Amino acid sequence: MGSPPTQARVLVASGEEVMSRSLESILTPAGFTVVQAFTGQATLDAARQVPSPDAFIIDLQAADLDGLGVCRGLRADRYVTPATPIILITASPATRHTRLDALRAGANDLRSGPFDPEEFLLDLQARLAAKYDADQARLEGLTDAKTGVYNLRGLERKAREVAAGAARHHAVYGCAAFVPDIGVPDAAVADLGDRLARAFHSQARTSDALGRVGPLEFIVLAPETDAAGASRLAERLARAVESVMNENGGPRIGLRTAFYALAGPPTASLDPLMPVARARAALGTIRAT
Repeated sequence: MGSPPTQARVLVASGEEVMSRSLESILTPAGFTVVQAFTGQATLDAARQVPSPDAFIIDLQAADLDGLGVCRGLRADRYVTPATPIILITASPATRHTRLDALRAGANDLRSGPFDPEEFLLDLQARLAAKYDADQARLEGLTDAKTGVYNLRGLERKAREVAAGAARHHAVYGCAAFVPDIGVPDAAVADLGDRLARAFHSQARTSDALGRVGPLEFIVLAPETDAAGASRLAERLARAVESVMNENGGPRIGLRTAFYALAGPPTASLDPLMPVARARAALGTIRAT
């Protein structure tokens, strides 16, 4: 996993001086460079500055912010990578409904009420390390520059990391495979594949690794996911991507899915790509019928 630079830039977006000062007092002594924004537009503009923030902390209840809207705007901005941490905060107790709204808007987390500064910092540092790892993978040619998803080489590397982590923690991991359930003219394959990649990228969980292993074939590696979880993931993600692809009319896109998950923790002899191969094989069987 990558290592954050000495002074990561964290944008704190809040119209409340008390909240801003409180967060700055936690972040600055830990070596972070804190950038302040007081409106939603200022937060979105900051995402395109050079250097851009490495993480965003947004006050959900600030009057001039619309935290959920700003979060959605950041996630839709091509200058903000999918791995960039966005953390929403609120002084009020967070209900399940509020947390779900935050996650649907693209936030990595919602922090409510008084929180433990040390835990907060450790969590932020872990999220930033994952971001820099993804950024480094992009620089090393492990991801597609146009859509940000892992290519086959990148997915292989990620599969080895996931398998190693599963072995250390005596956990399982799963895999889901997807392909369009329609015939596609050769001239349209590249464009459709790029559109699908962006749709998958916008709907996949940040904890999952998304790879493009063919012009129209996609794989999602899901750490700590058993067969039942992989089945649910395949169904949920397929429906979400179909919704995105079909929202503007035109020929409707459906997705065929398949999944595979380990029955137990991986052994040293296990090929980390075996779940990927099994899911792809099942997908091919489905497609042929």
